Amino acid sequence: MSVCEHDNSKTIRATGMKFDGSSDSLLQLIKNVTIKNVIYWVSESWANVTQNCLVKLRKKLWPSLADSSKVEQEEANKNEILPLIECIPGCKDATEHTVTDWLSCDTEDNQLYTDEEIISLIQNKPQDDSDLEETDEPENVLVSHSEAANTLEIALRYIEQSENATSTDIMFMRRWHNISCTLRITSLH
Repeated sequence: MSVCEHDNSKTIRATGMKFDGSSDSLLQLIKNVTIKNVIYWVSESWANVTQNCLVKLRKKLWPSLADSSKVEQEEANKNEILPLIECIPGCKDATEHTVTDWLSCDTEDNQLYTDEEIISLIQNKPQDDSDLEETDEPENVLVSHSEAANTLEIALRYIEQSENATSTDIMFMRRWHNISCTLRITSLH
């Protein structure tokens, strides 16, 4: 029995009267209904409503409510992640925008490809190296740790003075600058 259906036999049993289908009998039946009867009927109806029925009704009546709960959950996640990001060296000035950037970066990069897209990507790749442009530079030129450290130091200063740079950008550039400096020192020993 759905929520909207009404069972006359329960109504008749609850009032103790017999309904013969005439309008006089119906009027007498309605007059004999008490608030106690109504409360019992509502209680019995509510007890017969399943959880599945409630979920379906909620989705139909308030579709925006389901979307808003997702938004609220995302906001709660941002508020939980922000203090953790601020603990990372170089990210003390992180904002909710930084969290959004970090989270959206995961969703943009991790794309799922269909079988057809994978086949298309494989078939469209160059079959041999003759399609690639040839350069005059040798292929295996290694950059020294000193050159890397100096270049990354300049890049770090550039990023720190840039208005568009995020704390994430600065953090990663500092990390690579520190790595190159460490490797430069260890290579001298």
